[in-house]
Amino acid sequence: MRRIPMHSRFWQLLSAQLPVGAFQHSQGLETAIGKGWVEDAEGLGEWIMGLGGLQLAMTELPIQLRAMDAFERESIDEVVALDTVLRACRDSAEQRRQDSSMGLALDKLITDWGEPVPRGLSFPLGFALAGTCCGETKRDVVSGYAFSWTENLVVIGVRLIPLGHVAGQRLLRDLLGVIETWVDDALALDDEDIGRAAPGTFLASAWHETLQPRLFVS
Repeated sequence: MRRIPMHSRFWQLLSAQLPVGAFQHSQGLETAIGKGWVEDAEGLGEWIMGLGGLQLAMTELPIQLRAMDAFERESIDEVVALDTVLRACRDSAEQRRQDSSMGLALDKLITDWGEPVPRGLSFPLGFALAGTCCGETKRDVVSGYAFSWTENLVVIGVRLIPLGHVAGQRLLRDLLGVIETWVDDALALDDEDIGRAAPGTFLASAWHETLQPRLFVS
C-alpha cells in the first residue's frame, strides 16, 4: 500500500480548519452548559474526561485500531463491519448524523489526496485510515484523533461557558496526559469489552434539538 512520504500531511487532519464541520458539533456539551451541568473550567474538564473515558477509550479508539489493522490486511469487508459496529454504539440520531456528515466531508479531502480509503465511512474510521495513509503509527493516529476531539470540546467550552482563552489552554494542557491514558486503555481493550454507554451525553444530545437558543448542530 502506497505511503505518503511527508508526515506533515497528517497535520491537516488535526487542524481545526479541516473542512469537515467539526466546529458545528458540541456533542451534547451545549445542552450540558445550558442546563447548568457544566459551569466552569473544572466542570468542563470533568465532562471531557468522563466522556473521553467512555466514548473514546472504550469505543472509538479501539475500533479505529482494529480498522487500521484490517485496512493494512486489505480486508475492506472487515473495515465496513467495524464501521457498522461504531455506528451501532451511537446513542442518538444526532450523533449518527454527525459521524455521517463529517465522514462525507472527509471523503472529499481523501479523494483529492488520491488515497485508497473506502468511501462512505463514519468520520472516526475515515480519519483513522487517512492517518494510516499518511504513514503514521497506529498510536500516533489515535492520539492525534483524541487530541483533536478534546481540543474541539475545550474550544466550545471557552465560547459557551464562557472561559478565557488562557484558561482553555491551561485545561487542554492538563488533559494531554489523560489523552495518553485513553490511548493506553484502547490498546489494551479486548474485543468483547468494546462499547460503553454514556447516559448523560445521550440525554444531552437527544435534548439538543429542542434547545433554544443554540449555536451548534449537536
